[in-house]
Amino acid sequence: MSVCTVDPAVTGAACGTGTSQTLDLTPRRVQTFSIAPGAGYLWRNRAVAGDALLAGGLVTASSDGLITLDGVDIPTTGSRITLAPADVPSTATLSVATSGQGSVDVVPDAAYYELGQRVAFTANAGESWAFERWETDVTGNDSPISTTVTGTLSIRAVFVFRPRVYLPLVLLDR
Repeated sequence: MSVCTVDPAVTGAACGTGTSQTLDLTPRRVQTFSIAPGAGYLWRNRAVAGDALLAGGLVTASSDGLITLDGVDIPTTGSRITLAPADVPSTATLSVATSGQGSVDVVPDAAYYELGQRVAFTANAGESWAFERWETDVTGNDSPISTTVTGTLSIRAVFVFRPRVYLPLVLLDR
């Protein structure tokens, strides 16, 4: 995946908030693939501050092997443009399950996750239950726990029954 940071000081573009401009991405930046003329590529524009997804889509390389992204909005804090061949997945799904009584909070909670995105999980035990461990693609017994999305993930929170024991209190009059 090729990553470049659009920086007004480097590109010379006037990148004010909400400014729309055209970017020409060429194979001169760090990359792990070659751009082939006529091939399709998935692109994402993420804000450097906060990593919010600003835009994305599918673009086709020109006959010269150049990629042009039209109307890209760049905040004053900068953007990170990622580019990947269209046949390489750039998103993944997450499957969350529980064993026993409890729930799992996922942050951020989304239908799809960008590869390389961090996701945090917090186990919430039900009444008389205790969180014991994580299973499948994420393991351990810490809650919360986080991981980096590298592909489709499956995670299970295991809760064990911990009944509360109530003992009678007997007062003796002496």
